[in-house]
Amino acid sequence: SDARTTERQLEEQAGELRAGMTALEQSYRRLEEFNEDLKRRTDELDRFNQELRKLDQMKSNLLANVSHELQTPLVSIRGYTEMILRGRLGGTTEEQRRGLELSLRNVDRLISMIDGLLAFSRMGTEASELELSTFRLEEMIDECEDLLRPRLDGKKLEWVKRVDDPGLVVEADRDKIHQVFVNLANNAIKYNRTGGTV
Repeated sequence: SDARTTERQLEEQAGELRAGMTALEQSYRRLEEFNEDLKRRTDELDRFNQELRKLDQMKSNLLANVSHELQTPLVSIRGYTEMILRGRLGGTTEEQRRGLELSLRNVDRLISMIDGLLAFSRMGTEASELELSTFRLEEMIDECEDLLRPRLDGKKLEWVKRVDDPGLVVEADRDKIHQVFVNLANNAIKYNRTGGTV
């Protein structure tokens, strides 16, 4: 009787063990299927990311090429307009001078916008390429003023410079810092009132 009871218990335990093994095998198969599905999705995501990088590079190249192609004739137009204003190609009436000065301001505005596009197109490819140098910050501010002087004069804006330490020297990527200053000053000019202060 005890032997039969023990045998029955062993059979029940064996059945439970087989059921557990079956459940474990099913779980293992589901895990394998999940891993395979995850790998497929990961591979698909990698392909999408590669496509996005290609599209982003194409966008940057297109922006750079279009901006460069637009900039070249505008610089030429600007040069000839200045020559006419200075009287090198003959005399002009006061009304013609006003029209030419207006054209020159608009050309400068377009060149500035194109510079912004070029900087934007380079952001993705040059974000990590810093060319560090040491320079005086006040000199850069003066350069920005010289560059933006036609726009400042056009709106009769006063450029006020306050420098606590005229000898302040910084180490940075000069071109990028210069672009930041120009962008900030451009916005200050653009959204200012006539006769205001930058």
